[in-house]
Amino acid sequence: MMKKSIFFAAAFAGVLCSCSQDEVNEGGGAVLDGRVPIQIGVSQPSVSVSRGIGTVGGTEESGANVWQGQQFKVSMFEKGTYQPAVDEEGNQLFMNADFDAPVGYVNDFATASVQTGNKYYPTEGKFDFVGYYLDGAEQDAVPAPTEEGPYTVNVTIDGSQDIMTASAVPSAEDLSQYTQQGIDVNRLFSAYSARQGIVPTLKFEHKLVRLVFNAKPGNVNASSTAELGGDEYGVQIKSISIESQNTGVLTVAQVDGDHVVPGDSIVFSGDSVPLYLKQRQAGDDYGTMELVDLTPAVLHWDSEAAGGEGAGKLEQVGEALLVQELKEGEAYEMTIVLNQLMPGEQTPREFTITKDVRLPEGKSFKAGSSYNVNITVWGLEQISIKASLTAWEEGGNIDLDPFNDSEEPAVEPEP
Repeated sequence: MMKKSIFFAAAFAGVLCSCSQDEVNEGGGAVLDGRVPIQIGVSQPSVSVSRGIGTVGGTEESGANVWQGQQFKVSMFEKGTYQPAVDEEGNQLFMNADFDAPVGYVNDFATASVQTGNKYYPTEGKFDFVGYYLDGAEQDAVPAPTEEGPYTVNVTIDGSQDIMTASAVPSAEDLSQYTQQGIDVNRLFSAYSARQGIVPTLKFEHKLVRLVFNAKPGNVNASSTAELGGDEYGVQIKSISIESQNTGVLTVAQVDGDHVVPGDSIVFSGDSVPLYLKQRQAGDDYGTMELVDLTPAVLHWDSEAAGGEGAGKLEQVGEALLVQELKEGEAYEMTIVLNQLMPGEQTPREFTITKDVRLPEGKSFKAGSSYNVNITVWGLEQISIKASLTAWEEGGNIDLDPFNDSEEPAVEPEP
């Protein structure tokens, strides 16, 4: 089980202030015409996505934990309220605004889309920032801002979307560090804090459970081997599905005390449906293309393993499934459809296995965690019947005279 989080360093350094054109702000950023443009940085992504492209980035252990230009949204509110932040002319600054992450970097700045454009801090006010990544799971757009709140969106998942939300609430460690630097932490985040070089950091959290499926053959007959005639004679995994609720409501922004933050989780409703494992397209080296249906996966045997006795190779099947989290003691129902072409036959035999996927007692599947589901597959075994002939043994004679009820031996009649 691996916890994953994404950190977006939102360097909202822009500020409208009454200073000269050649002035330099206290945070080190050059000021042009008394303004510092708002910059958004991203750091340490754990997973990456666009519509239905699967896990965003990767786990820290994967070595592929970099951004690849994924797009996320940012909204900016007056601190602790549902009031959207506006500039001096009353124009909203960031409300469901699109930003693109960098390509190939763990830490770098994101860029505002053409539609978003460059923005600047108002001269007064303190602000909250939230971010969200819906990956095409939204049934409709996030509602237009009002002062009522909270902001929610209906989502429908198909198992390929990595839904995430984020807020920019400073940690206790951050606040302590700012105080030691003589910065007024009661004025975060604002034009004042931007001049001090303070960067609001959006820490993204995954709202779904990630299931990675690995499979190996239990014996050589289940594998794809030259001895069996090639791939077509090994067991093939046609599909893997997990029963999960797939429709729910995600809160992207709500007032919690002094800050605007996302909701804790997606509130699912309705019946569970099968969500099917998909795979990446050929040539999708950066994990930014839409996932496609699973190609039947073959299993492989390592004849040199186990001291020459051979053993099945454990290999990942497909990309990963992203499903709802469960309460303690609950399990996912997994269905695997397999087929195998037997020697001498023209049509593969198909068989289905249904099993519960559960954790040890006291554990539960948590959103933001990745779990490996390791599966051992056994092939069909031909039914062989041997027949042997056992010799009859002499059991003796039994003489009966059905025409004579006496116990005396029967007497033949005289002619």
